[in-house]
This record gives sequence, structure tokens and C-alpha cells, in this order.
Amino acid sequence: MKLIHSQIFFLLFSTILFAQTDSLKEALKYYPLEKGNKWIYKEVITENIYPFSVINRKWGIEVLKDTLMPNNKKYKKLLTTIFTKPENYEYSFERIDSIEKKVYQYTTLTDLFGSEYVVFDASLKSGDTSQTSKWKIIFEKIYNDDVLNQKVSIRHYNFLWGLIGYSKHYAEGLGLSKQSTVGDFFSSTSILVGCIIDNITYGDTTITSINNYDPVPLNYFLLQNYPNPFNSGTMIKYNLPISSWVTLKIYDLLGKEIETLVNEYKQAGVHVVTFHGTALPSGVYFYRLTANNFSLTKKLILLK
Repeated sequence: MKLIHSQIFFLLFSTILFAQTDSLKEALKYYPLEKGNKWIYKEVITENIYPFSVINRKWGIEVLKDTLMPNNKKYKKLLTTIFTKPENYEYSFERIDSIEKKVYQYTTLTDLFGSEYVVFDASLKSGDTSQTSKWKIIFEKIYNDDVLNQKVSIRHYNFLWGLIGYSKHYAEGLGLSKQSTVGDFFSSTSILVGCIIDNITYGDTTITSINNYDPVPLNYFLLQNYPNPFNSGTMIKYNLPISSWVTLKIYDLLGKEIETLVNEYKQAGVHVVTFHGTALPSGVYFYRLTANNFSLTKKLILLK
């Protein structure tokens, strides 16, 4: 009888162990959090208010070592470096929960988030939403694409935190491949240009300065005009992730079309147009951007 009980216990233990191992492998496929792994990104940060300055830079992440944190959980210590002069860097601590198929990041902001919060969730299915202690996570879809000359499966997530939205794409076997951030005052796009995973190098991992890097935005976006209110002229900026036929029109409060600022095919990228409204009286007007299936309207105020 003892032998039978021992065999049953062994089978149950083995089943649980293998299930945890499979879950860990599933998470690690898209989030390879192993010591020595490195990632290099090109990033462009654009200010959404005048003078619309643009910052070009490279940044990277490296997994350093295992570290036991004050909450008595073991994390991987990560070094994030922004390759400017002088270099800026910070440390973070992340761990994979093999049962939940989630990646957690340690935080000292315990009043807001507890001792850790979720930064990746492999348990979600396409269309699922998860409200965590920090943000809402939306798993958009799985799709296939080429990343660093590798044909891979990619998991696309959106993270919503207050007025800031993050779009993150995780490539199987490589980790984070694209990231975009959109806020009221800035937007940024980071693209993976090279990495070292399990001692194998993909892409370009050299660190050089960037002077003329002009990435394509990951999302359509229409920014608030600046200045607003305005008198003699105001600038309207919009982003196109792909080349599109674009219309940008001005309307009055009754919805009557007043002026067409753009009505032509535009290349993917960041575009700025100036609206003067010289012949218009003071008042509230609206401007609407339409490109492919995207449409967004915002309000502007003309004062004379």
C-alpha cells in the first residue's frame, strides 16, 4: 500500500513539475530572461508641443544576475543603459512566475502597486484584458513577421496607465522587438536592432551614435495643435505608420467644412501642417484627420 501511495505521489509531483516547466518555457519563448542576454534598440522621442523637438538615441538592456529582494523573492537584475554622453543607466528587477506564466517587476512603490507588478502575461489569449495593480493589459493578437532576419511569431500587447499608452511587441525567441509610447506631451518609438540570446548574436549589437535615424511610427496619431488658442497661425502634427491617402480638414461648430489642409497621398512618417485661418472670425473650430480606416477629430480655438 505504501508503495502504491508513493507511486501516486510521484506521478502527481511529476505532473505538476512538468506543467510548471512547460509554463516557464512558454513565458521564456517571448521573454528570454536569462543571464547574459542583451538587447539594443533605436529610439526616437518626439515632443508633442512646440517646438516639436526630436531626440534620437540608442538604449539597451542586459540581464546581469540573480538577486534576492526584500520581499524574499528571487529576481533577475537588469541594467538599462541609454547610450548618450554621459551614459544614463538604471537597474530593475524582474522574475518569471512559472505557474502564472507572468513576468513581474519589483517596485518600492508599495502603496501604489504592492511589492511587484506584471510586465508580461503569457497566460492571456487574443482579445483578453487583465487589470493589474499598475495598468490594464490588453493582449491584442499573435501574428508572424520578420525580426532581425528571423521569421517569428509575435505577441502584441497594449498597456494603459492613466493618460499614457504603451504598445509592445514580443518576438518568439528574441523578446521585445517593438515598443511605442503615446502621451499628451510626447511620443516615442523603439525598434530592436540587435540582441544576444543564449550566446547567439542577432542583428547589430554595436553601440554607435545616431544622427539621422527617422523611424516609422507604429500607430496613427493626431496631436493637439500648437499654439492653442492661436492668432496668426497654428501647427497640426500627425503620424502615419504606413503610406496613406490623407485628408485633414477644418470644420466649424455646425459641422460645415471650412478648409482642406491636406488631400493627397503621404509617405509613412511624422507630418506637420500649418493652419492660419486668416479669413475666419474668432471662434471654436474642429480639425479631422482621415487616413485608411483611421479618423480622429480635435478642437482648436481661433482668437483675433
